[in-house]
Amino acid sequence: MSLTPQEQLASDYKAGVIATVTLVQVTKVSLIDVVFVGGNSWQASASVQRVLRGAYPERTMLFDQGPSICNRKYPLPSIGDQWVVFLSKNEHGDQIVREAYPADVAYAADPSLYTVDVPLPGGKGR
Repeated sequence: MSLTPQEQLASDYKAGVIATVTLVQVTKVSLIDVVFVGGNSWQASASVQRVLRGAYPERTMLFDQGPSICNRKYPLPSIGDQWVVFLSKNEHGDQIVREAYPADVAYAADPSLYTVDVPLPGGKGR
C-alpha cells in the first residue's frame, strides 16, 4: 500500500530526513528506458525557482519518476510545470531527491510550504 503525499511527508519530516525543499520549473522531460507497471518512467530537468527550506546552491536539478511517484500515477510533466522537490542527504552529505510532487499536490499535502523560512519539523532547516 502506497502512502498519500501527506502521509509520506509527515513520515519523512518525523524521521528528519528532509534537508531541503525547492520549488522548480520543468525545462525538459525525457522518457527513460525503465518501465514501471502502468507506464514508462521519465526524468525532468528543472530550474530552481525558489528554495522553500534549507539550502540548495545550484540553479538547476534533475529529478525523475521513481517508484513512489510512479505508484501515484502523476502525469508526465510538461515544460513550464512547477513541482516541489524534497531533498535528503546521502551518507556523503550530497543532496539527493527523496520525493517530488506537482506543486498543487505538494502544497495540499504540506500547507506550511506557503510560509517560507519556517524551520523544518524537528527544528531542522533555516
